[in-house]
Amino acid sequence: MRYKYIFVDSLSIPGWICSVLFSTAVGTGLKLFSSAMQQKLIGENLSHFVKIRQFVGINSPLMKAMRLIVGQNGLNTAKVCILIGGPDWPTSVLCGIMRLSVIQIMIGTLPIVILIFPTCLMGALIYLASLDNETGNPEIPWAGTAATICASGTAVVQFGSMIVAAFYLERTLEQCRDEIDAIETDKEVREADERDERLKNCYANVTQWRSISFWTKAILVCAVACITSSCYMVQFFSSSCFVEHELTDSIYENLNGNIANLFLPLGWAAIGLFSASIVLLQVFINWGNVSRHVYCIFSV
Repeated sequence: MRYKYIFVDSLSIPGWICSVLFSTAVGTGLKLFSSAMQQKLIGENLSHFVKIRQFVGINSPLMKAMRLIVGQNGLNTAKVCILIGGPDWPTSVLCGIMRLSVIQIMIGTLPIVILIFPTCLMGALIYLASLDNETGNPEIPWAGTAATICASGTAVVQFGSMIVAAFYLERTLEQCRDEIDAIETDKEVREADERDERLKNCYANVTQWRSISFWTKAILVCAVACITSSCYMVQFFSSSCFVEHELTDSIYENLNGNIANLFLPLGWAAIGLFSASIVLLQVFINWGNVSRHVYCIFSV
């Protein structure tokens, strides 16, 4: 306890404020560094793969609207809200996949300090709220309340930035259609999309119920029957399928040290039916993939 008081005395008001500012600066630096590394080392390297660009929908209107907003120089509300309101890792990686300027992205990410500062302040206030005086009462009674206010403010800013980002994306899609259309389309992704769409249509044609053979229908029906039976067994006869076991129970005491003892005979049957449905469904999918390639070749 003596060390706590020494720490508080040495901090004083200017001292702990400087500590909060220092931690804010460190947090901001780490955020900018991690965003830059994710953009340059991960996003830009992934941008070489057509499948990755196709997966993120690089040619979609939404991605083009995001490129139009985030690719602007300097600071503006829409750009900042997307960069600090969007998910951390996906946003940085997407900026790398779109080959945006890392300097401009760092400039747009700088306002993250409005989230980092109240978070660091909240941590300091939580610590101060934990200190007691000689009578056992809080040394700083208002610290706990202030920490809660900081946490609430941070949550409001974070959630609000996500809403504002969605608003600006939607508005850009509606009002900047010509600018979005003017953004160059990724030809490799467009060709991949067209090829996949053709394969998708071929798969839909060869797997139509009236077109498949009796044995293929039997495989699909058996898969549905197995998964349905498994679900009903677990849903309505769970006590006959599994040994009662809670998260706080000991495996050694309740299950004799063997996790397999969790399953009763009916439970093993349910697991077997579930596994069988997966195998049968995969057999049907593999058959459909082979058939669609043959169909596509002969339908050219």
